[in-house]
Amino acid sequence: MSDQDPFHQETTRTTIVEPDPLARPGAAAVGTQETVITDRQPNQTAWWIAGIVAVLAIVAVLWMVLATTGEPGVDPDEVQDAIADARLQGQLEGAQDSVAAAAAAADRAAESAARSAADAVRDPPVVVVSPPAPSNPPPADDVEVVVETPPAQ
Repeated sequence: MSDQDPFHQETTRTTIVEPDPLARPGAAAVGTQETVITDRQPNQTAWWIAGIVAVLAIVAVLWMVLATTGEPGVDPDEVQDAIADARLQGQLEGAQDSVAAAAAAADRAAESAARSAADAVRDPPVVVVSPPAPSNPPPADDVEVVVETPPAQ
């Protein structure tokens, strides 16, 4: 293994033991040198867990995409009937809203008419009466009136 390998580590420990003061005089100090080589193996467990999670995620996405959307036991005729009922219900509610709006408009019109009638009684309108215009105006002096008669048969 090379020195560049992060999983190979070599350490040297030196231990020096001092002589015991109660030991016999002239005893030498005892020392040891120990070299420890540590080889750590790369941890593959994390990669296995990540791979399993990725495979499960892919399977889940495929299942969601390819799963059928219909629920078992649902009859298409019942679905169509439910859609038709919903449409009729919407039309009925729309008609009821229209009737309510028309009733409100009629109430406003009745109130407006009552206010106008009360104003007319309080302040009667001024009526100008003029003689009626003649139905056949007299001919002017310089105009000649010609009346044609149908030919006799």
